[in-house]
Amino acid sequence: MDVFMVRVGFFCLCLFLMPSLSFAAEEGSDLSSLDVYYLEFPPYYYTNQNHLPDGFLLKIADEIFREADIAPVYQSMPAKNILQKMRSLHPAASVGWFKTKQREMCAKFSLPIYTSEPLVVLYLKKNEALFDGVDTLQGLFGSKRIILGMLDGYSLGARVDDLIEKYAPQSVVVQGGYPQLIRLLSTGHFSYLLVAPEEVGELIAMNYLASSQFAQKKMKDMPPGSVRYLMFTRGVDAKVVERVNKAIKHLGYY
Repeated sequence: MDVFMVRVGFFCLCLFLMPSLSFAAEEGSDLSSLDVYYLEFPPYYYTNQNHLPDGFLLKIADEIFREADIAPVYQSMPAKNILQKMRSLHPAASVGWFKTKQREMCAKFSLPIYTSEPLVVLYLKKNEALFDGVDTLQGLFGSKRIILGMLDGYSLGARVDDLIEKYAPQSVVVQGGYPQLIRLLSTGHFSYLLVAPEEVGELIAMNYLASSQFAQKKMKDMPPGSVRYLMFTRGVDAKVVERVNKAIKHLGYY
């Protein structure tokens, strides 16, 4: 399933759910605890060696929820599963998502909590020749020799998603998380992936791989870093989202 089909499915189900939203919102108006879903995506959020939720963005989210008097109940799952959960009317949230038009159709978003660095191309050094002379996303996505690895259901930011849809690059779509994506890159299942530079070191280290195997390259037309948000199902009342937004402001994240 490609990114376009995931978007369409998410959009259509949102339209189906919209008539029932007001009733669900009333049920979630006095939340004191909340299911919070996260992706295995170090260093932002992941399950550590003690089987506990961890990551710098998860810690920020935890601080925000507790400032808002909401006790988070964390669950780890793949991006595609999280998006399916977010289509429901069960009160729940997820951490660190990009805001897209499709997601706004059936989910609510907090104020911004973090802005990533611009994405880079991550590839194996032994394949450096493949990327000689390639310095734009158009050139990258237009190549038939270079294969993109990407997660099913995961957005790379609206502008990059649009370019992927426009140019339809050669790609391998993986279900799971970014640690799995790094492992598959290291074994040659595809040529490269797009990732924020602050993520690279932790992803490589947690897979016990040598950083010397990898190289990064910037694209001249790469959009600025994407803003990350807390995303809520429509089952979460607007008053709860407002409590969270007040906490974000009070803690200085916005």
